[in-house]
Amino acid sequence: MTIRRARSRPFFEALEPRLLLDGAVGPIGSAGSPIVEFRGSAFYFANDGAHGAELYGVLAGNNTPSLIKDINPGPGSSYGYLLTSTSRGLLFLADSGAGTLDLWYSNGTTAGTGKIKTLNASAGASADTLRYVQMPNINGIYYFDTIDAGGHIDLYRTDTTAAGTQLLETLTTVDPAAATLAPVQVAGKQIVVGLQIAGATPADNRALLWTSHGQTGDARPVTLPVTLQSYAALTSINGTPYSYANNT
Repeated sequence: MTIRRARSRPFFEALEPRLLLDGAVGPIGSAGSPIVEFRGSAFYFANDGAHGAELYGVLAGNNTPSLIKDINPGPGSSYGYLLTSTSRGLLFLADSGAGTLDLWYSNGTTAGTGKIKTLNASAGASADTLRYVQMPNINGIYYFDTIDAGGHIDLYRTDTTAAGTQLLETLTTVDPAAATLAPVQVAGKQIVVGLQIAGATPADNRALLWTSHGQTGDARPVTLPVTLQSYAALTSINGTPYSYANNT
């Protein structure tokens, strides 16, 4: 028996990008949200050029994407923020055509996709930060924050039902055009909510933080040793939130 030494090759040399499927066939590209899995099927928001950004799925055993529901009928987009896979189905914020975001649910079928609760919220300047993350949860209860046209920063909890969706607290009121929500994070058993406010100049930018144990009215502002102008998304390590930030 002859043993020959294998020629070493860089790890990435063997990786070749391939188009597995055209996520939403159309001329403008399908990029819209991350892909989430529910019961062996893949779901995401995509734009096929005819329906706007809407909920699509690649069902188990089928390599062809299909439009699950045209939530904002016609060429308008429902956008689909905070697309989250839960044990019961998909949770997300979407615009059905009224120009505001409400809480929606889907079991992966057209008939099983519908509005859970009207929130009259807005993504505003937070659109990009809310599009690419999921809602965190503690013991099956999901948390998210919104901003409305009046600039109210609201913290919600939901168990995926209308009765179990509650406004926990309005944290503050700001100029909605200047506010960017940070995605809600869970650190241990605490919920951490962040907000960045754009000032007249970069030096006037401010960042605020709150913590909550998920109960009505229990959110508290975090007292910081310095005034933050901005910070990156929080990451929880062993129950402690970490981030990096710019301070004045």
